[in-house]
Amino acid sequence: MPRKIFLLTGKREVPFLEQFILARQPAIEVISATNRNEFQSIILNDLNDTRLLCFCSGVLVPKAVLNRLNLEPYNIHPGSPNYPGICPEAFAVANGAKKFGATAHVITEKIDEGEIVATNSFSVPKNTDRLALASLAYNAAVELFATVASFVIENDGKMPRSGEKWQGNTNRQADYYTLLKEHPELIVEHPK
Repeated sequence: MPRKIFLLTGKREVPFLEQFILARQPAIEVISATNRNEFQSIILNDLNDTRLLCFCSGVLVPKAVLNRLNLEPYNIHPGSPNYPGICPEAFAVANGAKKFGATAHVITEKIDEGEIVATNSFSVPKNTDRLALASLAYNAAVELFATVASFVIENDGKMPRSGEKWQGNTNRQADYYTLLKEHPELIVEHPK
């Protein structure tokens, strides 16, 4: 069992994810960071017997940090293996995807290239817009976090691989902006 779990996630998620872990194994030390600066200050510490779990985080983990981890790190996020990269729900809506979900994979230096350990898929309801699909995928990611966290709380070993593979090109910011030009209905206005 890992001595520490390092959560890299959003501020609103921290208390819920910590509570999930500690309710199952109170002896584990849970460390969390919610942004790049917090992450960089914490990674200066000893990372032995620390399992890194990223949940819906945009912070990239440098190769130097990955090399210091003796326990395999995992990333859990909305988006199916056939939509690697940013804003997967926008690409899924534009493509009329029939299935979507969330993916858990080994963290590597490159985005969405690590081996997939688990997915949580669902059928996309008809006429689902981008925000609704993002919400459904987030819920699928929460369920997937429970699966991954339950495994790592009890195991130092590597999670079994799902056998699923990433498909297609990894969508980058430039691809996203091109998509929005072609599909302006996918632009999401943020409240002020």
